[in-house]
Amino acid sequence: QVSGWVRNPVDAFIAAKQFEAGLTPNPPADPSTLQRRFSLTLHGIPPEPDSPTNIIDIQHLLSTPNYGQHFARHWLDLARWAESNGHQHNRDRKHAWRYRDWVITAFASGMPFDQFVREQIAGDELPESTPSQLVATGFLAAARYSGNELDKQIQRNDILTDITNATAAAFLGLTFECAQCHSHKFDPISIRDYYQFQAFFVSGQPQNLVMVNNDTSQQTAQQRRDLFKKVEQRLLTVRRKQGYPEPILVTPNNVIAQMRAAEKSTFKRLNAQISKLDQTWSFYSPSTASRRLTVAPHEMRWQLPHDPAVLGKLRAAILIRGDLRSRGPEVNASWPLIFGVPPAENPTRQDLAKWLTNVQNPLTARVWVNRIWQWHFGRGLVETSNDFGTQGQPPSHPELLDFLAAELIEHDWDTQHIQKLILTSSTYQLANHDSETNSRIDPENRLYWRWTPHRLQAEAIRDSILKVSGQLDHRDGGPSDSHDSQRRSIYLTQKRDNLPEQQVLFDSANGIITCARRRTSTTALQPLWLLNSKFVQTAAQKLAERAGNVETAFQTALYREATPHELQLLGQLAKEHGLSSACLAILNSSEFLYIP
Repeated sequence: QVSGWVRNPVDAFIAAKQFEAGLTPNPPADPSTLQRRFSLTLHGIPPEPDSPTNIIDIQHLLSTPNYGQHFARHWLDLARWAESNGHQHNRDRKHAWRYRDWVITAFASGMPFDQFVREQIAGDELPESTPSQLVATGFLAAARYSGNELDKQIQRNDILTDITNATAAAFLGLTFECAQCHSHKFDPISIRDYYQFQAFFVSGQPQNLVMVNNDTSQQTAQQRRDLFKKVEQRLLTVRRKQGYPEPILVTPNNVIAQMRAAEKSTFKRLNAQISKLDQTWSFYSPSTASRRLTVAPHEMRWQLPHDPAVLGKLRAAILIRGDLRSRGPEVNASWPLIFGVPPAENPTRQDLAKWLTNVQNPLTARVWVNRIWQWHFGRGLVETSNDFGTQGQPPSHPELLDFLAAELIEHDWDTQHIQKLILTSSTYQLANHDSETNSRIDPENRLYWRWTPHRLQAEAIRDSILKVSGQLDHRDGGPSDSHDSQRRSIYLTQKRDNLPEQQVLFDSANGIITCARRRTSTTALQPLWLLNSKFVQTAAQKLAERAGNVETAFQTALYREATPHELQLLGQLAKEHGLSSACLAILNSSEFLYIP
């Protein structure tokens, strides 16, 4: 009965549920609506007004820089990425943009998801690791840093806790944080499981690193280390005479304070040479990394022990009730026992990455295809996309979820293969109009009998306004720009607690915790910004100048011809208040702000 509607296996699973419930799916959306839906979903900006409505080249849409930029923003929400430390000092991370660019490139190039996971979890440990793989560990290094110099133990524990929780949520879709103080109340994750998982990360730390270690940089770094050793020896000699017989860990600032004038001058010169080299803010474990890297000069004192010998000896332990003062037994690195045989002795993050992408792992592939579905439809097959545990929502179509996960693995973890299945399905291409009969049966559209319009994310709203007004700066990559730049929003500086005003108004992720799905609020400040801000007022004027008349402005912004009634209303507005006022009304319309 539905064979004419089913285009691929996705539709078969959807149609089976619809038939069982007595639902009749909507017909396909019209070509112009579909063209706009494809462009906004995949690129986060509207299509060109003169692009053909009857031709949708999916492969082309998936291979442009716009695709990488838009989908990278989804992942950066999960990675709690930002360009500052957060907390009260909130100092800048000048080189954090490299991780953002790495994510953009990964999506744009079609990097397989298993490689995407491995490089972010253990890029520094991979054999003969490349600078790009080192940058990828920016996922782990994105943790906030308090700058708490009074208690470095608390500071370090906060970072490890952040990394543990974010890794479990992003790749496994589990709420590990509930097991930090006691065994999970609902899921089979014990407090021992939590700290064993955390043990994968104890031998490393976030820091500025020199990306390319050539002979010159190695020689400069070694000269700096040798200089430190000389001063440390003098300090130790003095302190032993003062009654401190045991060696102590000396931080660079303490060393510098004891340097003679000539040594300080040499130190500054060496640091200046290193600072000119390409750097990245990444996660690095010197005891397990495949190569030794140069730690770059930093504005602050060393936030954590940085000596390889120190980091290599650190051990994780169970913290009773999550309290650092109640340190329990030490534990070895492992994944939760519920997932089967623990790893071999002394596993590394590379072992963790292999386990996450093992075909026997029941969660990684399912969690990922669910996120892909969510980023196309506005919600996942499992709506609680960061909680696949017993307290999360059950999947609306469990068989479809399993099928997509199997497809992902069978096609070498190819994200774009899953996207093509979704995009070519009748399910994705449905019209969005209502049906009284269907609404009585399935008012929330859980069974996908129609397309559910959903609001553009904050960045897509801003980028779309710039695009239709002809102001969008398409330059990609490189250091972030100030908030008044006309580049895409992903390239604006993302400083914690000081995000662009428009992003905050429209529910952007805050870069503090992993964000699986943004909320969609409706507040009085949103229309006030859309009507009165200098940004939108200028865009409306630019659109009016670009279009020259109401018909062209409407077609440019909404990618369809206006109806006679719409032309009458907008024409009257333009006549009374000017064309820019009509353009402002178009930019404020729900049709412009939602994926149709």
